[in-house]
Amino acid sequence: MADENPKRPAFWNRKERKDGQDEEPKSGQKEIWEQPFAGYKVYDKIAQGGSGAVFLARDERLGRDVAIKALTPDLQSNENAVDLFFNEARNVARLRHPNIVRGYDVGRTGTYFYFVMEFVRGESLGVKLDRLDRHRLQEKEAFRIVREILKALQCVFETGLVHRDVKPGNILLGNNGDVKLCDLGIAREVAFATPEAVVMGSPSYASPEQVRGDCDIDIRADIYGLGCTWFHMITGQPPYRGETAQQVMQKHLDEEADLPSPRDLDPRLSAATSALIGWMMAKDREKRPRTPQQLLNKMREHPLCKMIEEEERHRDAIARISTPTLDELKEELLGDLIHGDRVVDDDEPAADAAAATDAGGEGGGEQADEQAEKVAADAAEEAQELTENARKLEETLSEIQPQE
Repeated sequence: MADENPKRPAFWNRKERKDGQDEEPKSGQKEIWEQPFAGYKVYDKIAQGGSGAVFLARDERLGRDVAIKALTPDLQSNENAVDLFFNEARNVARLRHPNIVRGYDVGRTGTYFYFVMEFVRGESLGVKLDRLDRHRLQEKEAFRIVREILKALQCVFETGLVHRDVKPGNILLGNNGDVKLCDLGIAREVAFATPEAVVMGSPSYASPEQVRGDCDIDIRADIYGLGCTWFHMITGQPPYRGETAQQVMQKHLDEEADLPSPRDLDPRLSAATSALIGWMMAKDREKRPRTPQQLLNKMREHPLCKMIEEEERHRDAIARISTPTLDELKEELLGDLIHGDRVVDDDEPAADAAAATDAGGEGGGEQADEQAEKVAADAAEEAQELTENARKLEETLSEIQPQE
């Protein structure tokens, strides 16, 4: 629920949208929204929490939709809140993976600290579970989501970080099938650990070592949180429940509070899935998978994995049929230029080359090569953009982050 405060700017007090993140920006809203972020046109508020809000905006320079997370005005002078905010920007700059939300820009206006991120058109896993009648997913769909998040966590692990708050609300499901991990605000380097005065994480998904406030949290805490999330996805409820957060956290700690089997709640669920969740949620972290990759390797033995991989092979085959390879494109361009039977379309990448030469010209092969090289260059553009984004984020952070 939006937290209105008459002392905050009217911009901040606007209500967030209630119907998910699946609408195009409405041009009619341009005149009624204040525009505090230079270079970005804000269209809507899509989420708000205690420490900040997320706005849907348009990057006017690059012509793409983005999500802008802004720190609550009330917290601008709160050193811990500002530290967490910039920590997320720094971590996103370090983590480049298709299953992790990308960061584009970070800055400060007269009123806000803000962070510009990839906009995932869809909804969070938490929102999806809440809106479903039985608050749960099919076992195969849940398996696929867990597998994608484990790939993200392997990147987190290899970078030397721990997310520390893996839960349904921090997993985004794109309308195109993408699965992405987000909200890296409380992520920390494994080597940097101090005892916490409060539990860093969410009670229903926090590992026993997080509840205890241990200072040596590692990636196995994230594996535990993902196990809790998997349990929730297939049963419709978190593994441990209680009347208060303290009661829930105590059950994570209590060795005698046995983990309920997902099959007790739904006998149709497979024993293999229940066994994997039990392994992930072992109260002694030494009995959990050591790394996300170890768990991914084990998941390959699951019958559902074979089904999903077969479906992915079929999709890849269709994509290969509909998207020509570089050599195929060169061959097609050369043939069209030699035989002069190509119908030129301004929207096609070969249009300029086809229009620039007569059939049979000796320059046809060279022009085909040029067009093919252009396709290759375009394909590499996104990777270059990611590298440049990371560099700019690091530079901007060093300029605007408050000095200790």
